Amino acid sequence: MLTGIMRDSLAFEPLRDRLLPFGRGNVTKLAIAYFFATNRHIESRNRATVLSLISMLSGLYVALVGLLIGCIGDVSLTWAFLFMGVIVLVGSLLFRVR
Repeated sequence: MLTGIMRDSLAFEPLRDRLLPFGRGNVTKLAIAYFFATNRHIESRNRATVLSLISMLSGLYVALVGLLIGCIGDVSLTWAFLFMGVIVLVGSLLFRVR
C-alpha cells in the first residue's frame, strides 16, 4: 500500500522539487512513513480521537516552547539557540525509534 501511495505522489514530483529543493521528495516519503507507522499502532475505533489528541498536544507544545524560546531570545540569542539544541538532543535520546 505504501508503494502505491509513493508511486501516485510521483505526479507531483516536479512541483515538490521546486518547493522543496533540498529534500527532493525525502520529506514526503518520511511524512508518509510516519503516517503509516502511527496508524498501525492505533485501533481503528480510536484513531480519530487519538490523532486529534496528538495534534492538539503538538500544537500546545509548539506554542509553549515557542514562548519560552522567545523569552530566552529576548535575553540572549545565543542562549536561545543553545536551549533549542538541548531540546533536540534530549528529545532524540528520549524518543528514539528502536
